[in-house]
Amino acid sequence: MRLYIAGGSDERLTVVRPYIDRMIAHGVTITHDWTRCEGYDREHTDDERRAWALADEKGVESADLVWIIVPDAKSEGSATEIGIARGRRIQFIASGARARGNIFVLLAASIFDAHESAFRAIVDVHEKEVAQMKELRQYRAALRLRRTEST
Repeated sequence: MRLYIAGGSDERLTVVRPYIDRMIAHGVTITHDWTRCEGYDREHTDDERRAWALADEKGVESADLVWIIVPDAKSEGSATEIGIARGRRIQFIASGARARGNIFVLLAASIFDAHESAFRAIVDVHEKEVAQMKELRQYRAALRLRRTEST
């Protein structure tokens, strides 16, 4: 699974990055980790900010799923990422106590009150996909073996 995780910049280190790290530990591919943009914690130029926006956009566009971690405080960026996902017909989910407060979040495939619930749901889907791919590889290997034995 290819996943992009959006969230509030004020929570990038305390909420979003730990979920990114946990997803990676479960084998999920993160399409872009915006929490690690170099220079974020200092004054930045328009060129840097433009490059970050383009990287975020590419991350959303290359994802199978976008997870919006709705922050506790109002944030602007994730609404843009929702728009990119919807424009590209990429499914998104949302989580957080304030998730239902944004009308565009109500367009999500699923809304979770707790981030941890969203995390578990994504990991469960990923693990099922991995198991299906393993079965498919085993099936293909068995077919190749049968072809080899019959010749």
